[in-house]
Amino acid sequence: MKKIILLCILISFVFGTCMSTPTINRKLQREIFMECLKNTLKGTARTSSTNWDEIIWSCERASYRMSQTE
Repeated sequence: MKKIILLCILISFVFGTCMSTPTINRKLQREIFMECLKNTLKGTARTSSTNWDEIIWSCERASYRMSQTE
């Protein structure tokens, strides 16, 4: 019985740790996102084709990843 309880505690600890969501620093995310858009706007002046959906999505993903704290 003790082994089963110990196993349940161990499993809940492992899955609880693996499934935890990261904390996002929203202020930092906003700053990174805006900086990304500013830099992208400078670069798109030299090209003839711009896909704004892709640009915004890329900046969003980059800012999300870079603003994660543990």
